[in-house]
Amino acid sequence: MSVRSSFVSLAVFISVLSSISAQPSAQLQLRAATPAYLSYAEAKTVFDALGERLPPAEEWPDWIAARDRETRARVAEGDETSIVHWFLFGTSFTRAPRVTSRQLDARDVEGMLNARLGDFERALAGSDTSERAQFARQILGAGAALRPKLASMLDRVMKEGETHGRLIDEARALGDSRLEFAERSRMYRARGLSSDTSVRVNFAIEEALRGLTPALSKGSDPNNRIRRVAIVGPGLDFTDKQEGYDFYAPQTIQPFAIQDTLIRLGFARPGNVEVATFDVSPRVNAHLKSAVSRAASRMLRPGGVLLSNNALVEIPSVGLRSIGYSKTLYSDRDEDGDLIVWYQKASQ
Repeated sequence: MSVRSSFVSLAVFISVLSSISAQPSAQLQLRAATPAYLSYAEAKTVFDALGERLPPAEEWPDWIAARDRETRARVAEGDETSIVHWFLFGTSFTRAPRVTSRQLDARDVEGMLNARLGDFERALAGSDTSERAQFARQILGAGAALRPKLASMLDRVMKEGETHGRLIDEARALGDSRLEFAERSRMYRARGLSSDTSVRVNFAIEEALRGLTPALSKGSDPNNRIRRVAIVGPGLDFTDKQEGYDFYAPQTIQPFAIQDTLIRLGFARPGNVEVATFDVSPRVNAHLKSAVSRAASRMLRPGGVLLSNNALVEIPSVGLRSIGYSKTLYSDRDEDGDLIVWYQKASQ
């Protein structure tokens, strides 16, 4: 694929993306868009601007449907990659050592993988109802089919990692930071589209917005704040590719981090900004929809316990009452410790 063709594919992909995603707002409401492909007339402006050959109008429905299938196949590969990283790095289903990149050449790597594999099979065959386990069952199934499918996925991911490392070295060898950045930007054009993300990229986005502060604020009405934000590809922190810890539930971070940044920098007012997300991954959209649904009900069930290192006012209508406390000292220094108060939700 040529460089220009890859840009055409990206433009079409983003345009298609904008019409097939769920849109949760800051008020925890969900509006699902009706799936629709980019029209021939809309695509023509993109192709013309880039000087690319546009398929004939009568071929357009089949052409864009084929591009859609290719994109979704890459999303499926990205989902498999997430499962592989969970298998290698996860600690929630096994006590076996984590198979990090620093250990892949060790002589005992086969034993480590086998120990993890047995625990992994038992976790998926058991009653684990976590979001990760449920998703792994959808991808791998259970029983005799699990091992060969996981082995095939593992082999593909390892080969992709080797190719990725070689491409990074080639990009660095260009000796020009601009060319290196352009080459890195094209590096994933044929790889699976993983939805994995982490909190760190949101720090980079905050720094970018902070740098834009003078330009966005110049000559603007202080009462004219940002009210609507669109995030393309919010991602899902399932199991990242570097550390892969899974002691917390999968989470989508960016919609909330962006709101926090905009409010802190003075670009938006609390309670007055709407965030829409656009993602081609059904799994990400399903997670967001589920999160909105879960947030609509009370967070603490009757009889549930809340631990706090601050004293809370016991308001009768809230139904929380103190049932005890514990004090933990970290050293023999004065006040070097924590007092944890136990609160319990009334039964009904």
